[in-house]
Amino acid sequence: MEPEIVSMGYQVLFLSTDQPKLLYSSLKEKVNYHILSDAKMNAAEAFGVAYHVDDETLKQLKSYGIDLEASQGVLAAARDSMAKP
Repeated sequence: MEPEIVSMGYQVLFLSTDQPKLLYSSLKEKVNYHILSDAKMNAAEAFGVAYHVDDETLKQLKSYGIDLEASQGVLAAARDSMAKP
């Protein structure tokens, strides 16, 4: 699909919540698009697509070996301070 998008003159970008140092480490193959970090969720909030995972879900994910706080570099307290009333 990417070649078709590029042939129409568009540039493919991927926005990730991972910290910049982790962006490419989880990829299993080379990609031809730019991966940008939005670990602080600024772009996601600006686009109106941000959401925060509650502590129970964080705990469940961690039990599966998925540590969102580590990959995003955001501690629960900082995440909570970003939550909107």
